[in-house]
Amino acid sequence: MAAWKKLIYSGSDAELNNLDVLKASGSFSGSFQGEVLGTMDSASVAVTAQTASVALRANALAPTVTATSASTAIAAQTASIALRANALAPTVTATSASTSILAQTASVAIRSNTLAPTATASFADSATTASHTAGTASIANIATYTSEWILGANGSSDYTFTGPGFTGSAADPDIYLIRGQQYKFTNNLGAHPFRIQTTVNGSAGTQYNNGVTNNDVSSGTLTFNVPMEAPEVLYYQCTAHAAMGGPIYILDTSPVSSSFATSASIADNISQLATASIANSATSASRAATGDGIFSGSFSGSYQGDGSDLTGIATTLTVDGDSGTSPVSLTDDDLQILGTTNEIVTAITKVGTDVKATISLPDDVTIGNDITITRDALIQRNLTVRGTASFEATADLNIADRFIGLASGSAATGDGGINIQQGANGRGEGFGFENSVSRWGVTSSFDPLGNTITPDAFMTVNVSDGSANDPTAIAARYQKNGNIFIGNTGDIWIYS
Repeated sequence: MAAWKKLIYSGSDAELNNLDVLKASGSFSGSFQGEVLGTMDSASVAVTAQTASVALRANALAPTVTATSASTAIAAQTASIALRANALAPTVTATSASTSILAQTASVAIRSNTLAPTATASFADSATTASHTAGTASIANIATYTSEWILGANGSSDYTFTGPGFTGSAADPDIYLIRGQQYKFTNNLGAHPFRIQTTVNGSAGTQYNNGVTNNDVSSGTLTFNVPMEAPEVLYYQCTAHAAMGGPIYILDTSPVSSSFATSASIADNISQLATASIANSATSASRAATGDGIFSGSFSGSYQGDGSDLTGIATTLTVDGDSGTSPVSLTDDDLQILGTTNEIVTAITKVGTDVKATISLPDDVTIGNDITITRDALIQRNLTVRGTASFEATADLNIADRFIGLASGSAATGDGGINIQQGANGRGEGFGFENSVSRWGVTSSFDPLGNTITPDAFMTVNVSDGSANDPTAIAARYQKNGNIFIGNTGDIWIYS
């Protein structure tokens, strides 16, 4: 009957009955019954003598340590610290030239009164006569700024502008400024800081500070002396509310509307001006007098209108794709850039004057067809393969994980293992776990498609129990032929 059987080997404990020992050497401990033939050497006396001397030798070697002290000298040095500090402390006498300082200080008010000029409004006085003021561009009579607007607010959605160019108050209007002119924006709203910036409206962006005094004003006046090199478009923006803002167009001259020269009388009046006027830019006075609002020749700057009468401008855009080509009307059609569900996503953004189309992959990608990757692929999260994973490279398969889980998708118990293929039919040398007997084993000509393994031979396991010396107390799963048990005394049993 299969059971645990103890092995007898040199140095192991054994219970032997009626054993005749002809010759034995080495050491022996324990008890026995019988007759000892021969002599038995003992060094117990010497050992006892050596053991007794331990305490005496320890006492003989123990030194006596006497602590020495230099406390007297230390106390003397410590006591002298205060005296040395007092001896070294210098006496500083503050010198003062207060008499001369007081004399100089006292004269400040007198000198300021002496130097203070009496200022008068000299602008009108500087013009000798009314005709002199009209005939000459007197610096004293030129205004320091061209226009001033008073800012209000519609809640947190709009600025309102009151001033030149508006019959009432206008909400977030387009503002037109002329290079070389100076303008004022008075903002006493407190909660709506007013900024001139280069960033398009929608958020507080990069300040434009060339010629700007008191940018981000919330209680006071912002002055803008428009530089000659100012960009064509700037923006005013409330730094606290994204919806409050609008464009500022920088022009070389005043803007011209399409209706400006629609009547002959306006053109005639303009042609009488002595300065270089808009009417002088027309090709002829008769052309302006027709009142049809049509101009020819070159043009630079900005205009108002829908541009329907402009010619020589591209009206279509041809778009080519991997499949198909189509013209896009720039005035009527809507060009759409679309992705495919779970495969491609698109995004259209506008930054300043740049319109950007971004084509990318979504966070979760589903590809309905085969995919071939010709370079390395880095997967930083889980990889789930629902079919058969084939690794066709002849090099090793390196796995950084310390443990490999097999049959992890199964909720039931069963066989499992690995197969090293030895032929074209998929069969090979198998190493696996046979669930019916709860043992690991090996077999040849193993077919992994069968999902079961019947080993030709089983693995022997070494069961060590450091707390007992009874092999019958271990789990029944280890009570298999060939398994070995080693007790806490070093005794060995084999199950058979």
